[in-house]
Amino acid sequence: MPIKDITRMYAGQKNCGPVALHIATGLNYQVIIDSWPGEWEGVSNDRGLLGLPNDMPCDHYELLNDMNIPYRNITTSDVLNGLAKPEKTVLLIHLVSLPKNFFQRIINYVKGLFCQHWVVFVGYSPEGDRYFIDWGYNKNIGGDNWVPDLRSFTRAELQNKLNASWPRCAYVVGEGSDKQSWIKKIIARFI
Repeated sequence: MPIKDITRMYAGQKNCGPVALHIATGLNYQVIIDSWPGEWEGVSNDRGLLGLPNDMPCDHYELLNDMNIPYRNITTSDVLNGLAKPEKTVLLIHLVSLPKNFFQRIINYVKGLFCQHWVVFVGYSPEGDRYFIDWGYNKNIGGDNWVPDLRSFTRAELQNKLNASWPRCAYVVGEGSDKQSWIKKIIARFI
């Protein structure tokens, strides 16, 4: 899919899950929004029934199952060890910094429960020491010139962002045959 055809986010928007799925699957963004389990209320709201998040891993899996798109879960270690498929791997990032001590790890865990962002893995550096991530945003580079917001991380930085809190999620779209449990299907539909 050409970059110009990709729907991206702007500052303040909270539709990172649908945008990440749009980038990884190539499906029309509006089709994803219209098919979202538990419905989607708008780009500035990622809450569902009772104010609970409507953008959890179970929501992603339910959407993929409903649209008959195969997927397979991978571990965050798979991503770090070179087994993620570029441009087809969706990651849940926790928006925390590298901890300097045990106390900061605890703070990161709590903060990471609420500060999360869905992204798409783009690839590894030739040396294998950097990981490139499509952050899902448009980035202004001057005037009316917008480009995808691509970011790079060291192994330690990405490992921290993937594992600092709960839930931990990484999956590859377009291959595999993973399914989720009936209870997670209910959560995705009604919460």
